Amino acid sequence: MKKIFILFLCILFFNTICHGQTWNITATMTAILDKGVLVFKTTREEESMPNRQIWPFERQSVISLIIEKGITTVGDYAFYKCGNLTSITIPATVTYIGEAAFRECGKLTSVEMPNSVSYISDQAFYGCSSLPFINIPESIKRIGAGTFAGCSSLKSATIHNSITSIEESAFASCSSLTLVAIPNSVTKIGQFAFSSCSNLKNIIVNWFFPLSFIGNGMMSSGQASDVTLHVPAGTENLYKNAQHWRDYKIVTYTDNETISATPLSSHSSNGLMRIVGLRTGQLLKIYSVMGELVYKGKAKYEEQSFSVSERGVYVIVMGDQTIKAVAQ
Repeated sequence: MKKIFILFLCILFFNTICHGQTWNITATMTAILDKGVLVFKTTREEESMPNRQIWPFERQSVISLIIEKGITTVGDYAFYKCGNLTSITIPATVTYIGEAAFRECGKLTSVEMPNSVSYISDQAFYGCSSLPFINIPESIKRIGAGTFAGCSSLKSATIHNSITSIEESAFASCSSLTLVAIPNSVTKIGQFAFSSCSNLKNIIVNWFFPLSFIGNGMMSSGQASDVTLHVPAGTENLYKNAQHWRDYKIVTYTDNETISATPLSSHSSNGLMRIVGLRTGQLLKIYSVMGELVYKGKAKYEEQSFSVSERGVYVIVMGDQTIKAVAQ
């Protein structure tokens, strides 16, 4: 009998090591953890993940998360404080990411988020301090309160022109952000949306009439005076006389024209953008108008050509010089 019991334990141990551990989350949803990879799957065509769940697995043992097809929501606080989680794969069946779903996942560096996601709740990625970039799906209309607050490594956040609302403290304390482009589809920005973004030096807006705020502005007190606000040509006086906007360093731009008086210039044709007036050895950055960094490197020559994958507006930054250019 003792030998049989020992044999049973050995088989159980072998299965755990080789096949991971499996838990029933619901009658039709299971979670499998194997060597740090956590897989959620369902046998139904559509099923929501439970909210505020106390999972049977140890949160710190999760390194990679894969949510399989059929699951439609990521529950509130579902992976809160999974401190060793580095990557997340979300299927095209997910439409909703719950409140604080990935809050304080401090090692998270990669999120694959499909366009099926139509709602991201407040604080969903709050305190994900290692996340360098986030592409907000075009299906999203609202960036929730504190959604990316405390993402101190976030260098670029693509804000598509589907966004209509950026809520309170949405990007607060994103200390690595240097440039933000806000599309004219945005009709509301909550107070302190970009507060304590200590390296944010350039904000591009596209409204011909300054957006009004209820309460405080989008930055911390005294922060605006260190930020250059790029506004459409002909609107400078409107912004200089508007509450919450007048404190910025306001400059105007037109397409293919320097944002501030600099020797940089550019022209483009057939998918190539040629930049003139570069300083050899100085760091050059090219951003999409949505704020995504598409090129970074030291200039090799005073004139250089760059291949661009999409036509549209780009922002070119070298030192204290910034121009806005159109790729044809």
